[in-house]
Amino acid sequence: MSSKIKLILMASLILSACSGEGDRSETPSKPPNSKLPRTPTNLNCPTGSSLTYENFGEGFMLTNCTSCHARSLEDGNRAGAPVKYNFDKPEDIANQRGLIRYIAADPKTARMPPAGRVSELDQKRLLEWIDCGAPGGEVDRITAAP
Repeated sequence: MSSKIKLILMASLILSACSGEGDRSETPSKPPNSKLPRTPTNLNCPTGSSLTYENFGEGFMLTNCTSCHARSLEDGNRAGAPVKYNFDKPEDIANQRGLIRYIAADPKTARMPPAGRVSELDQKRLLEWIDCGAPGGEVDRITAAP
């Protein structure tokens, strides 16, 4: 196989992984009305949870989300992520808790990040953090715009 064909195949595999295309037979469908929830539902915060933005959320988002969902990224550099969904600031996370819960934290509906799933433990921690009021602290007082 020529090196040009190999390069094209590698590029298409990488693009497929980043775009979420490819074999995603386990990918859940969107909610029936195709509108993703802004406000989390079915919250289940365990007593004594100690997860905060500082000790979990910030690192999780930087590692798993902000390579596509950051305010500094222009439309063409977001691997298809909509410009309105950014998770690099605590207020962004507060405003999109329901979306994050549905798309990334709930094991029944999670399909992000598309390039590779997070560990089961980190997904469980993300769900707990969201259900317990992520991001936490002062940001909890921020009111999301409708």
